Amino acid sequence: MRKVGILGGMGPEATVLLMKKIIECTKAQDDQDHIPLLVDNNTQVPSRIEAIINKNGSDPLPELCKMANSLEKNGASALAMPCNTAHLYIKEIRKQIKIPFISIVEESAAYLKKVQFGAKKIGILASPAVKITKIFEYELEKNNMNLIYIGDENLILSTIKQIKSNFVSGSVSEKLEEISIQAKSIQLDLILIACSEFSIVSDEIKRKFNIPVVDTLDILASRIVNFSKKN
Repeated sequence: MRKVGILGGMGPEATVLLMKKIIECTKAQDDQDHIPLLVDNNTQVPSRIEAIINKNGSDPLPELCKMANSLEKNGASALAMPCNTAHLYIKEIRKQIKIPFISIVEESAAYLKKVQFGAKKIGILASPAVKITKIFEYELEKNNMNLIYIGDENLILSTIKQIKSNFVSGSVSEKLEEISIQAKSIQLDLILIACSEFSIVSDEIKRKFNIPVVDTLDILASRIVNFSKKN
């Protein structure tokens, strides 16, 4: 099996969740049947929110390129990254490496196209930084998918920050309830979880929204397993 390098730490719990999902996606009877991973759980990558939304933070790109180069040097056959927002930098990172970089954005768009969600109204649950950078728009809208961001910016940001900071589950649940109420009037066909912090509470999100929910982290985990096992 081929070894996959993970650019992690954005955030650390979401990185562990991706690893857990990779294990769950793998048919294994012994340790040697599992996917070999190199994980850089780098919690010192500059804040994407500060850099993109507030425009007063350090540029994350140099640190991300450093991580990518290190993972490649240490034997990774491909790279992946659970942070959706950080995929703003994937084009520049790809210029610095010789191995494939599995994109959570590209893989999610391909999955939705495959299951024929084209021409559907998709509510995207993501950081406002994802909305600003439009990293999902091109991939989804070119396939006739109507993308709608749900939840107001302050509510989304406060929910993400609370999940990152050892959240009290009750208060996060209340915030998710508020987001779901805001979304109900839109009459969505699908919710796309496109923030790895929201992936941590995906079960709660599924309970709040009475429509299909697709998690980009699930799609990425499945693709990593398929890549690793392909000779």
